[in-house]
Amino acid sequence: MTDQATPLFDGLRFPGNGYPERENAHLEPLQAFFRLAKDQGLGKKSNLIYINSDDAPQPSPVDILEIRGDDLDATPLQVTLGRPLAIPRRLADISLDMQNATGEFSAAEIGADDYPGTASPIAWPPFVAIIEWGVGGARSRAFVDFVCGTTVNLGPCSFVRVHGAVPQDAIHEPGTTGVYTLSAFVGPGRPRDGIAQRTVYCGSIAGGADGDIFVIPPYAKRATAIGLDVLPPNVTVCYVTFFRSPDGSNPIGSYVVNGNQPLPFNVPNGAQYASITSGMGTAQRFALCFELGI
Repeated sequence: MTDQATPLFDGLRFPGNGYPERENAHLEPLQAFFRLAKDQGLGKKSNLIYINSDDAPQPSPVDILEIRGDDLDATPLQVTLGRPLAIPRRLADISLDMQNATGEFSAAEIGADDYPGTASPIAWPPFVAIIEWGVGGARSRAFVDFVCGTTVNLGPCSFVRVHGAVPQDAIHEPGTTGVYTLSAFVGPGRPRDGIAQRTVYCGSIAGGADGDIFVIPPYAKRATAIGLDVLPPNVTVCYVTFFRSPDGSNPIGSYVVNGNQPLPFNVPNGAQYASITSGMGTAQRFALCFELGI
């Protein structure tokens, strides 16, 4: 007699007659943000020593904020940057453990008195927040002006980190040496464009001369040219050119800026670099303020 019996199921067999359960499949019955943020600090600050004689970027020594969780909990997040604050004390009076220094004040609270250790009122440095976010092994990064506080909307992510810095392009801008407090907090959000911006300082450009070529910030959508020397002159005249190549070859678009209130213009597709050519009759400091698509 021939044995005609065959297995009822000839595939791999697991307990419970099914495939293995995905790791973390049975998570707590909470919304994704609450699982992601559980037991983590959602609002923090960091103290940064700024020294205006340094010729290098000056980052905060510790992260302002960091949360991370399981990729299954990826969710839109909203990061709010607080307005920069200053601790009006001489550097010599600050302890070695700078992160424990307190007594920070806003621009309105400091007033016009001479800043400790200087013989002039405070000049606020141009701080930026470096925001990293992502899911799994894929991450992105953006540089956002602190301004007087701003909100940044991030798409679904399971990781976000924020730290502050005075960037390379701003190291020769006016700024008072001192200890500054940068803060941020995070909450649930939705994927939409916010009001984030990034200002790139182009330095002083002689009349009719070309400025340096610089890298366009990540997520840049639109740009506005700014003349930083208010008096005189008070009319901004320049040419903004976008390039595909870092040596200034392969131009992809050029805009003429002429007026008291220059209008923003779109960053062309494929552009990775930009420069400003001055149309002024004398040297003037310029900057490009980019609107970011986050």
